Amino acid sequence: MTYDNQAELAYVHLVSNNRNIKVKNTDELEENSDLNLDFDASGKVIGIEFFGFTALKFRDMNNVKKIYTKNQSDKGIIYSFRLADIKPKKSVQVNGLVLYFKGEEFEDFVGLDITDVNLYGREILDSLTI
Repeated sequence: MTYDNQAELAYVHLVSNNRNIKVKNTDELEENSDLNLDFDASGKVIGIEFFGFTALKFRDMNNVKKIYTKNQSDKGIIYSFRLADIKPKKSVQVNGLVLYFKGEEFEDFVGLDITDVNLYGREILDSLTI
């Protein structure tokens, strides 16, 4: 996870901060333009770019490596990352992820769950777990 104060940009590497992972394409999240999703060639989200107000939430988390908590749900194991302990009102599912937002209009990002552990790799996710 990196935060650039001058650019008001934060970047969260979902599974690794290995620079050798190639970004195939980047898409702005339709529901919230403060988030851009980077995808690899297989369609897996490998990172998320955060801009503006949302990026500011990450300023005290620069270079944090272990971001997930591992939880058991009724659908199996999930890996969760939260910026705040807030009950979300909206969520968006994207390629094995669920992104959570505090507001009714998908504003105010509060965290994410990786729900498709097989797609993202349990061993890698465990290495990034608190």
